[in-house]
Amino acid sequence: MRVLPFKWAVLTARVSRLTGRAAQAIFFVIVFLVASKVVALFDLPVSGGILGLFCVLALLLAGLLDSKHVEGGATWLLGELVLFFIPSVVALTKYVHLFREFGLQLLISISAGTVLVMTATAATVHIVGLFSKKSFPNHRTLSGKK
Repeated sequence: MRVLPFKWAVLTARVSRLTGRAAQAIFFVIVFLVASKVVALFDLPVSGGILGLFCVLALLLAGLLDSKHVEGGATWLLGELVLFFIPSVVALTKYVHLFREFGLQLLISISAGTVLVMTATAATVHIVGLFSKKSFPNHRTLSGKK
């Protein structure tokens, strides 16, 4: 039986990549928690997640935070986003009577809300894309194209 050599370099690269992503994800959690405290302290009419999003955006636009320092964590969180909805689905089983009574109304409002959010997100991405093409005409995308 042949034993394959253990490659420490491969292991350390994987561990450092994982801990880097975890640290970046923890950064987003800390931003959310701080923003939630600020919202509660000043009784702001927005959620902590929205305020935290704008804080991170402000840091990125001001150049105080480089996107490569949070990209891995953000990508990981988005990739695992479906896991964050599982508790919501489990909680729905507690309110079956509401779905029997208002199921169609709930379905229509959730569907309309989803379509509106997706449309607003697509429009925002499109507008930002147009803005960045005008502001940075020689900038190359991740694929290397202009």
